[in-house]
Amino acid sequence: MDRLRSILVIVDPDAKTHACVLKASRLAQGFHSRLTLVICDSERSASASNFFDAETCDLFRSRLIMPHRGLLETLAGPLRAAGLLVDTDVVLQAPLHAGLLSKIQQVKPDLVVKDTHYHSLIHRALITHTDWHLLRDCPAPLLLVKSREWPAQGVQIAAAVDPGHPDDKPWTLDHEIIGAMEYLATGLPAQCSVVNSFCDMDEIADQTAGASAEFAIIGPAAVEAAHKQQREALRKLMIGHAVAAERVHLIDGAPVDSLPRFVREQRSDLLIMGAIARGNLFNFVIGSSAERVLDRLECDVLILKPERLSATMWTP
Repeated sequence: MDRLRSILVIVDPDAKTHACVLKASRLAQGFHSRLTLVICDSERSASASNFFDAETCDLFRSRLIMPHRGLLETLAGPLRAAGLLVDTDVVLQAPLHAGLLSKIQQVKPDLVVKDTHYHSLIHRALITHTDWHLLRDCPAPLLLVKSREWPAQGVQIAAAVDPGHPDDKPWTLDHEIIGAMEYLATGLPAQCSVVNSFCDMDEIADQTAGASAEFAIIGPAAVEAAHKQQREALRKLMIGHAVAAERVHLIDGAPVDSLPRFVREQRSDLLIMGAIARGNLFNFVIGSSAERVLDRLECDVLILKPERLSATMWTP
């Protein structure tokens, strides 16, 4: 992610507030990007399809989208007044994710932005069925945003990397994640951090109280050696990146627990994660860490696919 000329924003017509629009506009101002605000309505698409006469169907569809166009133009007005280039469009297509993915392929944005909603009482975000389809099938980087505003004085951005598992992903993905963070910092006032969540043999020691046969075989020397090896892998990864050493963190624990804790303690506004491919690059899946972590993070999340993979996902 080294350019941000076009941003597509998915607007929820039923939402009371639109954090996705506010944050996308802040990015657009910093990078001089063009915005496209989109509403996709799958339910009204089904209503319009009930008409067999094409002319009647088109007329009915034009009436169905009028409220959506009104909302989009209301959102776009202040942005245009601030000097931003803003397009709007309403898509009537079912299922919802198919309509959105079709529009994304048409616009070919450098970034897609969508709202999610974090519920602190149950410690979960509402990652919807549509979100998961976008996570898997959207070729562009996907920014899922919560309602909490970005501080005007500077956005706290963290890049989640894992240099210890090169077989699970293209070796360049960690560099792409850090590079995306550094690029965003050129258009936003931002503080950058790198975090490596390292689930090692310490967890076995904790679970067995240091007294089981497993821990006896592993031994404390092997645990320390694993930490040393991971610290060295992280040091090598950071060569050539302009992140201060004190802002590079190696934290213990499984990502599903340690990353949400890190985000809370550091008051991170945005966490950048990689969606990985296991084995063959083209047999793409969202990494298990991302699947289990996403619904526990209080901050916004930017999901990047490997650039080689993204390039194959765009239609000509």
